[in-house]
Amino acid sequence: MEATLLGVLEAVGIKESASIQILRVARDALLKRFDELSLRERLEQRNEIPLDEINLDGLEEEIESERIRVKRENLLRLHERESRNHRGQPVFPARADLPTNSVTNLGSLVPSQNIRPEIIESSLQAEGVWLLPSSRNSSTRHTVSLTGDGQESQSLACTCRGFRSHHHCYHTINIARFLGIRRIVEEQI
Repeated sequence: MEATLLGVLEAVGIKESASIQILRVARDALLKRFDELSLRERLEQRNEIPLDEINLDGLEEEIESERIRVKRENLLRLHERESRNHRGQPVFPARADLPTNSVTNLGSLVPSQNIRPEIIESSLQAEGVWLLPSSRNSSTRHTVSLTGDGQESQSLACTCRGFRSHHHCYHTINIARFLGIRRIVEEQI
């Protein structure tokens, strides 16, 4: 016969009908604790946690924040994929009233090489300053700087030879497209 908690309590004299109150209180406390531990063990075996241990404070805000984060990531992937699919065609319209190195006009150009968005994000050194590898030598780095306050007046500059010669390079074009896509996504959210 398998021993149970009730059987053990009965055997040691801690009965439900005990005349001493402390024995009845001890028996009830032991049975209650045993039930709690048994429930916890069963839930852990199923990889669940008891509902009373879940903190529901701020849950709605967390869900909304996560929903926005996922939507932003999906939109970014969609726009970046679309940007790559239009190779040879401008994705953003150029504006004659803005300087050649404005973010808008650089974003309208097609880069000779694509830089992946995660590389652009990881190369951000400070607000508006990126340190990107050279196309020929990965140990050589070029600094791309964003200047200007409003979206209309923002422009990019790079320390590479291509930018010095033509006022644009694949570094600045990729960053301008990256910033343009970010703006589109932020407007859609």
